Amino acid sequence: MDVKDGNPSLRVTWTALQNVANFSEYRIEYRRNGELNWGNRVNRRPYTNSALLPALLPGTEYNVRVRAVSAAGEGEWSEVHTETTFDSEFIYSYAFPIVSCNIL
Repeated sequence: MDVKDGNPSLRVTWTALQNVANFSEYRIEYRRNGELNWGNRVNRRPYTNSALLPALLPGTEYNVRVRAVSAAGEGEWSEVHTETTFDSEFIYSYAFPIVSCNIL
């Protein structure tokens, strides 16, 4: 999984699983760093490998994780990655820091 920062949003990308016929979606959860609950979730179709987490707070650290879901159940979560959104002064920047991990 890569987490890219910008405009205060995060672009999350991951390596798509090879056999998409066996699962229904990816789940991406995110929270502000230090929060106990994963209160925010985005679902994506199985043939995608990215999601935009928009309207986040500028200059704020977020934790992000991803997993695949099938009819048989939910896969393991990826490693949790932390990324900080740009401060508001960088709102028009197109540069993106990257963090990587794998879905299990």
